[in-house]
Amino acid sequence: MTSKLITIAPEETERRLDLLSERYTSVLSFKPKDNAVKQELEKAQEASLGILKITKELSKAFPNAEASNELHKWKAYMEYVRKQFTSQYQSLDSDY
Repeated sequence: MTSKLITIAPEETERRLDLLSERYTSVLSFKPKDNAVKQELEKAQEASLGILKITKELSKAFPNAEASNELHKWKAYMEYVRKQFTSQYQSLDSDY
């Protein structure tokens, strides 16, 4: 859905990057319980991968967003993603 908004309403999408980064951070920082079953682990992993994919799309669509003086949360979120999910985030380059 967010990827469609990039093309339909790019200005509005860019304005909401801070809000999106808060939501995405909560998904990426979710840690399953130690006794979680395999299905729960896979579900959490798929959610994280989906968030990383849309993050990559948003980053490519709005390359100047990180340099913006208005989008502080987005900049912090991108630093967090690049630091914590380096290998997964870089592996997405081969998908696009």
